[in-house]
Amino acid sequence: MLQNYETSLNATILRKIIELLKGKQTKPILYVYDSILLDYAESDGDELLNDIHNIFTQQGLTVKIQHGINYNSLRPL
Repeated sequence: MLQNYETSLNATILRKIIELLKGKQTKPILYVYDSILLDYAESDGDELLNDIHNIFTQQGLTVKIQHGINYNSLRPL
């Protein structure tokens, strides 16, 4: 039951993020369990990061944002 709830919540969050990204250069490229990796385009602006952050926090979730030129070089933002 708990796993079902978590999966449903994650799908809802991912759906909202995909909707937010329509028409943007930023694209989701990897979803793993409790993480979403985005190929973020700086041309989309910092407000987009705030909007994505808000999608998570509105669900009561803690968010950690990292950035880097590749997956191996990710560092806290």
